[in-house]
Amino acid sequence: MYSILYVDDEPAFLDIAGLYLKRSGDLQVDTSASAKQALKMLHAKKYDAIISDYQMPVMNGIDLLKRLRESGDSIPFIIFTGRSREEIVIQALNEGADFYLQKGADAKPQFVELEHKVKQAIERRRTEKALRESEIRFRELARLLPQIVFECDVDLNLTFVNEPAFRLMGYTPADLYSGINVLDAIDPSQHHRLKENMYRLVRGEPVTHQEYTMVRRDGSTFPSLMYASPIFKENRNVGFRGVVVDIGPTRQKDDYRKILVQLLDNAPEAISVHDFDGNFLYVNQKAIDIHGYSRGEYLSLNLHSLDAPGTREKIAERMRILEEKGETSFEVEHIRKDGSVVPLLVKAKYADWGGKKVILSIATDMSDRKGTEVRNREAETRATIDSFPIPSFVIDNDHRIIIWNRALAELSGIPADAVIGTRQHWRAFYRTERDCLADLLADNRIGDIEELYSGKWAPSKLIPDAYEVTDFFPYIGENGRWLYFTAAIIRGSDGQSIGVAETLEDITERIAAEEALSQTNKKLNLLSNITRHDILNQITVLMGAAALLREEALSSRDRMEFLDKIDTSTSIIRRHIEFTREYQDIGIDSPTWQALDRIIARTLDQFDLSHIDLDLDLPGVEIYADPLLEKVFYNLIHNSLVHGQNVTRISIQADENPYGLAVRVSDNGSGIAHEKKEEIFKRGFGKNTGFGLFLAREILDITGIGIREIGIEGEGACFELSVPRAGFRRCNGNDVS
Repeated sequence: MYSILYVDDEPAFLDIAGLYLKRSGDLQVDTSASAKQALKMLHAKKYDAIISDYQMPVMNGIDLLKRLRESGDSIPFIIFTGRSREEIVIQALNEGADFYLQKGADAKPQFVELEHKVKQAIERRRTEKALRESEIRFRELARLLPQIVFECDVDLNLTFVNEPAFRLMGYTPADLYSGINVLDAIDPSQHHRLKENMYRLVRGEPVTHQEYTMVRRDGSTFPSLMYASPIFKENRNVGFRGVVVDIGPTRQKDDYRKILVQLLDNAPEAISVHDFDGNFLYVNQKAIDIHGYSRGEYLSLNLHSLDAPGTREKIAERMRILEEKGETSFEVEHIRKDGSVVPLLVKAKYADWGGKKVILSIATDMSDRKGTEVRNREAETRATIDSFPIPSFVIDNDHRIIIWNRALAELSGIPADAVIGTRQHWRAFYRTERDCLADLLADNRIGDIEELYSGKWAPSKLIPDAYEVTDFFPYIGENGRWLYFTAAIIRGSDGQSIGVAETLEDITERIAAEEALSQTNKKLNLLSNITRHDILNQITVLMGAAALLREEALSSRDRMEFLDKIDTSTSIIRRHIEFTREYQDIGIDSPTWQALDRIIARTLDQFDLSHIDLDLDLPGVEIYADPLLEKVFYNLIHNSLVHGQNVTRISIQADENPYGLAVRVSDNGSGIAHEKKEEIFKRGFGKNTGFGLFLAREILDITGIGIREIGIEGEGACFELSVPRAGFRRCNGNDVS
């Protein structure tokens, strides 16, 4: 959690800002009403960042920033103010502000952006500090090494060398200050190769140590090995650092070793030498051929990175036996460069490598024997799962698909031969690559399930290592599918994971039935409320008025007043009964795809619009909605004509946006007052039945379509329907989204 000091002379703004910034749980916020008070708080407590207003009495935000920077305090500082003059922005940034944000009317997005900028400034400052500390540690270590250690810029101009570099090359610190290029110390015939290798490093290509002829200041030379790597700052290459090793004394030993290497490279078995941490010192050609890497790539790997996931847990046991007996043999599976798995029978023993104790391994490829066993076992498993009526797939621990049954091929439209052996199981469910539930189990990332399927998952109640999820997939089928899917780890006879199986069940109809039931219950509750509460209230009025009419002492005026009350209550009861008759039809029939232009045409045909200027701009789309959709548009047009006050123009337009389809019905009438824009959708609002717009919202809500009024009072009403992307399509039947 980050500790933040927020400075602003507006107490109310401090309170609301503190509440917003604390909501994520990542920020702990202290507040100060003045810059002077903030300085005292900074002496008493350490903060990770400061947020400050600009315009404050006595000392403004930029003066506070200058005070801190003059004292050497580099704490992240964000100016957050309503002032937006360019000279203030420039001054704030010049004085060392990390960010400058302007206050706006919309609170939520501006505080989300403010929190993002605060975190970004803190992390950037911490990264800069870590880089500085890393640079210091590197140079301290370099001074202790006997080899040449150097740093240079992107043009190969040296910016740092350690003491052995001066001693071995004959240069002085004064020479370095005057300027030395790396190329000055390399044989000219090797300059092109050096530059090319540096460019390859920047491109991320593997470059092992390279042999160069070093040229001393006096012109003498010696053979060397150079190890180099690029220096990146903020994702930008700013130079290189490296180590140069004098290999002259070892050249004779290397000649003898080359003869030995030639003999070993012709051996029929895979031979390798590695240290106790798994770093390769030598591999022969057979080992390279088996694994599919180049020699340089192989030597840059670690032995343990080649082990298949199911065999890595046995490393400690192998080392224990090797330590006890001096040699051991075992079966292991290695991962080739292309991702395939090769079974090996390995014999390992201790050996001496130039006075260093190492491990010599001789491995035999067991693919032929193991391949037959695996193929038979997989064929039986595949045939069994392929016959399942439930869509299913299986991946290995490397996330490669090994089974894709016919039911899943039918559901996804992806044949098995298009995905077997790939890591593309995500294609059945998503438009872009992302983890599936099976991937999380294969990597044992159980904690990430909540992040991807928040509130939608649960552990299996039947078996361990299994989990179940219910989620909606908008890109399966024409209108999306609700799926209930489970994933479980598959374990071998030794109890180790060998893959993950995932099964899927289409529960779209069940979810739709549950939603329909929910809508029905909602309508029944509303109807019950109307009949039990509203109508009973009016009956009470009728009975009271009738009782008073029976009194003989009433005047004619009083009798007429009570008769008026009876008429009013009777009208109200009639309107409620008419509403229940209309409301009970909502949701009775299933939603359907309806052509927008045809719905509008049928609606307009029901009115006399000879005095109205119509403006229609409708794309050829269909909307997925309740069959009563036409009633919604009828009600909107009727309201314009009856309540719009001298409406002469009605516009109906529709266009796509990133969230779906927006359909707007507007007029040039009197418009809706701001305080009534939401009230008009409440049951009972209005001069007539008061149910028109209420019913419209209920009809649209069945398929997730929203409606709101966005017009300007005095310029006309404008009702906007927001159709989700899955809720509309082009008239040829293809999903627009």
